Amino acid sequence: MSERNVSARYPTIKMKSSLLAIAAISAFGAVSSQAATVIMTNDAGGLGASLDEKTTGTFAVPEIAGLSITIVSISSTGTGSGTLDLNSGSVNFGINSLGTTDDDADAFDTALSEIATFSFNQDVEITTIDFTTFTVGEAFNFGGQSITFSDNISTIYTFSTPLAIAANTSFSMQATTGTIGIESFEVTVVPEPSAALLGAIGALALLLLRRR
Repeated sequence: MSERNVSARYPTIKMKSSLLAIAAISAFGAVSSQAATVIMTNDAGGLGASLDEKTTGTFAVPEIAGLSITIVSISSTGTGSGTLDLNSGSVNFGINSLGTTDDDADAFDTALSEIATFSFNQDVEITTIDFTTFTVGEAFNFGGQSITFSDNISTIYTFSTPLAIAANTSFSMQATTGTIGIESFEVTVVPEPSAALLGAIGALALLLLRRR
């Protein structure tokens, strides 16, 4: 039987197949990602306000509903009095370390090997980072990516390819040269296929197989 005859005899099947295909394509378009600038300073009501003076815990990211960040660890080679914790000021975000005098620079100090390690509860991509106190000759490591300041970029660093961080996977922040703070970074939550999308694709595939 020719294709024309099949279409003529089963117009309803053809119409259902077309509608289902359109529904599946529409479902793909409906799965949108969430992106926002995550504020690391504590004066804007962003994430930094929650992390300030913290050493452990899981905290909601105010800028994106459903996204949370966990403090995995904080480390420093500094010794002395005071408390080792995250330090979010009105301008910078970093670590309040221990040293001959308490380090209160709201930044990551290479001399004290200050490292903060975190994880997200969902797959994300980091596209830009807004640094503060980042000057020529200094370098920063974010999630395994080495970022070096140069005269031809501003303190807002843009990844050539978004930095992918899988859910519940640890990533660290550390100045490898100099004393560097962070003001914010742009994060996008990578969406997962919805149940409706998977159902539409499965139904479409089953219908096409039956037609054969």
